[in-house]
Amino acid sequence: MSQVIKITLLKALAVNSAKNETFKTGVIDKATDQKNITVAYHESAGDDQYDERMLARGFFTQCEMLKTWFSEYLTGSGNTADDALVSSEESDDSVEISLKVSDRFNLGYVKTLARLGQKYVEDRMVHLWWSTSDEKKAAFYAKLAEEDLAGITQCFNKTAPKAPEYSFAEEIELRFPMIEDGGISKPGHEVPADTLMSYPYIIAAGEETEITYVLSNASGKKPVDDIIVRADDGCCMPCLDEYGRWQVRGIKPGMSVITLQSRHDDRVFARFALRVTE
Repeated sequence: MSQVIKITLLKALAVNSAKNETFKTGVIDKATDQKNITVAYHESAGDDQYDERMLARGFFTQCEMLKTWFSEYLTGSGNTADDALVSSEESDDSVEISLKVSDRFNLGYVKTLARLGQKYVEDRMVHLWWSTSDEKKAAFYAKLAEEDLAGITQCFNKTAPKAPEYSFAEEIELRFPMIEDGGISKPGHEVPADTLMSYPYIIAAGEETEITYVLSNASGKKPVDDIIVRADDGCCMPCLDEYGRWQVRGIKPGMSVITLQSRHDDRVFARFALRVTE
């Protein structure tokens, strides 16, 4: 089972954050050496059209990078159109990312993902800003982006695995052997063993017959077949054929009560009598 969560990344917030980070660096460089005034001006992202275009490009590119990282932790078998793990809608001002997560995902982490995702995009934008001019500064912001991704990973690793769910039978209806109603014992229709013996199904020693039945439960889903068949006498032997169907084989003359029962619920059963002849 899965659910869809959405986070929104804001372009203006990311661009302003990148400008603030580079401006701070420029101020420090200028204060360190007044001769660096020109350098400080050019290394700071400002309101020039070129700077705006560079930062806008970085924002949308890093949003796409973030989507590929998210896909590592999502619920689903693939990235096909009918099983999309990640989708997004984008405008000039923002990118909204939709994530298909486990139904056990803690929704308290949605804001965490949004904030860490926003910070990852911002740190990567500043990393790209410095990548062509200052390798040391670029490496520092690359490390910050890696820490952001580690935090994102922790949001998903907190989700405990879910135990598999199985639908077991609540009723079993014997279809074959076809025996008169008095010769079948089932929930709500308990027939004593001696009465069952009065309505036996008859086979010869060495002969086999298939036992067929139908399982159902209140959910309407097809139940798991967990039925086991036992005989209370050694005159016959229940066994599975090569296709997994229950058979009963006559071994020697005698009478036996055959019980079909769920492995998971003793209340789900059906019984009938079998006579084995020469």
